[in-house]
Amino acid sequence: METERVHSSAELVREDKIEARRQGVVHFAGHVHEVMPKLDLFWATSDLGERRIIEFSEYSIHRHLLQ
Repeated sequence: METERVHSSAELVREDKIEARRQGVVHFAGHVHEVMPKLDLFWATSDLGERRIIEFSEYSIHRHLLQ
């Protein structure tokens, strides 16, 4: 699936499908649950139910494009 890089949590909306990558390797994939633009972070939940806070300082964030 094609993705685009996201540079700020302000670009995300609830239910966006994302990947959090480090050096091109996917470390987490899921759907945006809650966005906190003032802190530039967001909560996401994986398909297995794992909930994680994602910080832009730690990962390169990529959003799946609709087809």
